[in-house]
Amino acid sequence: MLLRSKFCLLFSFFLFLNGCAGSEKKHKSDDPKSCPIILSGYDITTYFDGGSPKKGSPKYQAVYRGKRYVFLNEKNQKAFSENPEKYAPPLGEHCAFSKFHSNKEIKANPKVFTISDDKIFFFRNNRALDAWKLDEDNYKKRFEKVLSPIEKRIRSFEDQNTKGVLILNF
Repeated sequence: MLLRSKFCLLFSFFLFLNGCAGSEKKHKSDDPKSCPIILSGYDITTYFDGGSPKKGSPKYQAVYRGKRYVFLNEKNQKAFSENPEKYAPPLGEHCAFSKFHSNKEIKANPKVFTISDDKIFFFRNNRALDAWKLDEDNYKKRFEKVLSPIEKRIRSFEDQNTKGVLILNF
């Protein structure tokens, strides 16, 4: 039973990422402004400053993995473009607890998050975040076990099909 659950989790993750990869390719060649804005327009780099997240300006944007990131200023935009892996959330906008507890992809609240081992995880509400923290080590182990082969696959796809980060200044 446990093996079946692990297989289902891994399989659904591959399906999820195939969808992301497909949308990435679709947006790449046409209009980057058609890519969806991630995190309701909050500047992803501000989460790592130790303060509260701040909304970005439409003037500073970048497209990465088929999602459009918005930044507070040019400095943050540059920091992201130089090292997107440092900032980009590994589960995108999905609630980490929902993904690993019940294998559901539920959109997270961009104001409810935690940074663990230099990775940012978002949650749908404070209860989900609290539940994650009660068994954080177990969830992180499951995350690493599932995501490591997927990250390799994504990087391989990106090396073949994308040019990394596309900077948009308006």
